[in-house]
Amino acid sequence: VDRTEVIRTCINPVYSKLFTVDFYFEEVQRLRFEVHDISSNHNGLKEADFLGGMECTLGQIVSQRKLSKSLLKHGNTAGKSSITVIAEELSGNDDYVELAFNARKLDDKDFFSKSDPFLEIFRMNDDATQQLVHRTEVVMNNLSPAWKSFKVSVNSLCSGDPDRRLKCIVWDWDSNGKHDFIGEFTSTFKEMRGAMEGKQVQWECINPKYKAKKKNYKNSGTVILNLCKIHKMHSFLDYIMGGCQIQFT
Repeated sequence: VDRTEVIRTCINPVYSKLFTVDFYFEEVQRLRFEVHDISSNHNGLKEADFLGGMECTLGQIVSQRKLSKSLLKHGNTAGKSSITVIAEELSGNDDYVELAFNARKLDDKDFFSKSDPFLEIFRMNDDATQQLVHRTEVVMNNLSPAWKSFKVSVNSLCSGDPDRRLKCIVWDWDSNGKHDFIGEFTSTFKEMRGAMEGKQVQWECINPKYKAKKKNYKNSGTVILNLCKIHKMHSFLDYIMGGCQIQFT
């Protein structure tokens, strides 16, 4: 399948290389691990000393998560050495996150009533484009709205990368479709997760035009994240690694 890096002059090596192997629950996938001592002047296996091998199935490693076995030499004699293999699942992250935002003291964009704000969240892609992730409902005639909580998959929110930039824009809804820009801020899912311990995370909502023109401009309001809750979607492997046993007849 693959080979680890060589660790020089060490009798208790910990290898950094990861092996990615497809796991098929319905198949017996036999694996053999061999450890070799490579001579200092070259990395080939021709002149290497065989230190021992271990055979097992991928299912054994997955169900135990951490499998330790003796390394057997030629003739299946066991020496003092052993090998430990640790498995973890590389999953496409199927988790959902629930978010609830509210705002305070947003700018008033309407003459005869107060602004009708709604919030849009965009994911910033690697190619500098942005993808709309969620648009909240409109709260009519309210400069301190509380939008309903919503659920979105972690994949669509940040492509599974908690450090990916998220752009959030607050608009004042208008019936003619020409919504007025109130302000914007950027964040990351990592920053939003700060609201998981029952704390609030907040951002200043900034209108860049006002910031450039007005000297004493502070912000166009504050947006607050009240709730960030992760709903874990368990995979089949989570159950097996957690010790679930199934008997079939």
